[in-house]
Amino acid sequence: MPEPYRGVKFEAEKVGSFTPTAPERKNIEKLVSLKETYVKYGFLDRNGGNFSFRADQGFIIKRTGVWIDKITGQDFVRVTDVRDGRVFYEGDNLPSSECRTHFYIYQNVPTVNFVFHAHALEIAEKVGIEADPCCIPVLSYGTMELAEIVSQKAKTMPFVIAKNHGVFAFGATFEETKRVLIDSYEQYRKFEAKTAQDN
Repeated sequence: MPEPYRGVKFEAEKVGSFTPTAPERKNIEKLVSLKETYVKYGFLDRNGGNFSFRADQGFIIKRTGVWIDKITGQDFVRVTDVRDGRVFYEGDNLPSSECRTHFYIYQNVPTVNFVFHAHALEIAEKVGIEADPCCIPVLSYGTMELAEIVSQKAKTMPFVIAKNHGVFAFGATFEETKRVLIDSYEQYRKFEAKTAQDN
């Protein structure tokens, strides 16, 4: 069973207001459009995950606590830095509970400009950890441990499946990252079909 959501697990400091630039607003609109993909593939439970893109100043990410299928362009904040696990951000709301994972992915993989995380529990509960190098064991959401492991995997993997949690997909563009997210779903389907055939 997935871990119940209990809010963010980090200390945070607001360092200013959030006013996206015109190019950033366009990327925010693209992220808002993801709710259709999340609904189509069943990537929804409670908050349903999170998504972000690299910006000139840090990165822009969904705020914590908003349901994906209800998200609007107002539901985003800018994370400017993470130091000693402490999150610094601009905006009126706290960033997503997984924002430290996003931060370290951007730090570790310069070619990644978008990160999508979906609570794909149907995938994460059934796929075998030993079956694929992209899989990691059960880890508590929003922790530094999860951030470190996923960001290391992102150096060599297009996506990571966290057991009992969901999928993290990475890419250089919005379109590529969306395709990777969907591919993770399709790869799981192939794995499930093969497992059923073998049994």
